[in-house]
Amino acid sequence: LQIPDDLRQRYLERRQNDFRDCAPHLISLDWSYFERLGHQLKGHASSYGYDDLGDLAAKIEIHSQKRDLPRLEGCIYEFGEWLDRQIHSKDSNQE
Repeated sequence: LQIPDDLRQRYLERRQNDFRDCAPHLISLDWSYFERLGHQLKGHASSYGYDDLGDLAAKIEIHSQKRDLPRLEGCIYEFGEWLDRQIHSKDSNQE
């Protein structure tokens, strides 16, 4: 399945917005936000060819359901690193 670059780019931009939204929700311990985020990402990540994000999203959902803050924070950190890798690999592909 080949996803057009413009759709993939918009998908990644939406994920960047999701990542930016994580900090205030972590501060307020908004568990339902992370359950919903994990569930939604898990549902559509593989459609864009990001199975690894789907796996990470499943962990976000599980750790938020268990109210496991340290592991949830670790997953959010991984989410940020995943985004950085996607953005930087796209940048290097355009050079």
